[in-house]
Amino acid sequence: MKKWWLLTPLLLVLATAAFADGRLCPAPVKAAPPDDDLRITEDELTAQKYQESLAYLQHELPARIQALPSGKGVDTIDGFWLSYFNSLTFVEGYTLKTSALLERARNPGKSGGPAEQRFCVWLEKQKYVD
Repeated sequence: MKKWWLLTPLLLVLATAAFADGRLCPAPVKAAPPDDDLRITEDELTAQKYQESLAYLQHELPARIQALPSGKGVDTIDGFWLSYFNSLTFVEGYTLKTSALLERARNPGKSGGPAEQRFCVWLEKQKYVD
């Protein structure tokens, strides 16, 4: 069992590299006008965005909450709910995407497995909170 956990990061790197140019989900239909399109795309769910979102949730957000004066709620923090929900969405999305990539890496030549389906269904519904 321990060996599997040691191999997971390697599988993740290999899966990400192997499918970096390929899409897991069908490309979304273009919306008009593009300025009003708040959908999150597969390409936006990157390791960097995941790390930034996780750092925000683990470090920046708690620090901002602790710095609030007594009696003030989180709703007084400018953009609190926007940043909070968008960060949660990126962490969840990248986790689902990673699971789908690992599923593909474990089953070469196969696509459309349960993890991939879950990710694509999730992605179709996601929009930025604005």
